Amino acid sequence: MSVKVSVAMITYNHERFVAQAIESALEQEVDFEYEIVIGEDRSTDNTREIVFEFQRRRPDRIRLLLRENNLGMIQNFVQTLQACCGEYVAILESDDFWTSSLKLQKQVEFLDSHPECAICFHNVTMMYEDGSEEPYCSQNQKTISTLKDLLLSNFIPNCSVMFRRGLFGEFPAWYYSMGMGDRPLHILNAQHGAIGYIDEVLGTYRVHSGGVWSAQSHDRGLREEFHMYEAVNAHLGFKYDHIVAIAKRESVCYFLVERGKTASSIEEGTALAFQTCEQWQADLGIPKDWKAKAMGRVYAYYLFSSYKDCDFPAVRHCFFRLARYDPSWLCNPGVWSIGVEAFLGRRVADLLRRSARKVLRLSASQVSIQ
Repeated sequence: MSVKVSVAMITYNHERFVAQAIESALEQEVDFEYEIVIGEDRSTDNTREIVFEFQRRRPDRIRLLLRENNLGMIQNFVQTLQACCGEYVAILESDDFWTSSLKLQKQVEFLDSHPECAICFHNVTMMYEDGSEEPYCSQNQKTISTLKDLLLSNFIPNCSVMFRRGLFGEFPAWYYSMGMGDRPLHILNAQHGAIGYIDEVLGTYRVHSGGVWSAQSHDRGLREEFHMYEAVNAHLGFKYDHIVAIAKRESVCYFLVERGKTASSIEEGTALAFQTCEQWQADLGIPKDWKAKAMGRVYAYYLFSSYKDCDFPAVRHCFFRLARYDPSWLCNPGVWSIGVEAFLGRRVADLLRRSARKVLRLSASQVSIQ
């Protein structure tokens, strides 16, 4: 029987996690043939011994690619993908794991029945080192997405993706200079079909200090994203130039908020964010309106967190700053509601909220009558 799915896994110094990842792949219940292809990149811990023991126990299922020298993440990833021979390829990082034994079966059935899709993915749980968890995908994640959507945001958890093998030829030269290989790969594949979403949690994505992305500084993370967007934009012939510009602006906002969060107070956080944005403006040529948008996002974060802490002086300060940097936030009902409560008190805010709900109900009833 020919191989239907290749599970591609790369690993380096993941002795704490790799066994759970492999076990979750071996536990899959399927009605087709699948293989697990592991690229072990000359780890300096016991990772190689662990994967070798799994392969000794299941030589029918596991193929090992034992690197003689450390290739680095991108080269190891590319060579591991090139060694896959399945009709479909599923990716599983060695520090993540699958939580459903039917994960591969469900994705194969989806792609078999949706020939218009090049890729499918599902929701996963993000698990942090402190034990906290949250879903990766939002509740309004679209069932079918496109290349344009993927350019705007990376909504695909890497350990959830399955794609049709051989959608494009050789990896372009620029791919080897990427800091991360997953999103550029998904973009290359998304040129050849839609992206389908299975609204189920079928895996877990670890966020830990040893992870490649989570270990990067905010400055390096932004620079890596800018480099990726510029390379992808050129590869696509600048057809999506406007979308790429929006995505780069959103990256600035995201990383600036994350930078501000590292401070111990609002004053320190906003000052650090402002200083960082000034530096990015000088180094990366960030437009002036992007800076205003990003600082508005920082003050929006602090406005909502201050409200949660019932720190109304801070809420009032953030409200004024938010209106100064990005007045479009004043169209947000949540911002208005918090602002009214901060300036006029909870009783007035509750009265206005009840009145607003009555108006909405009345409007809805009139529409239904018509």
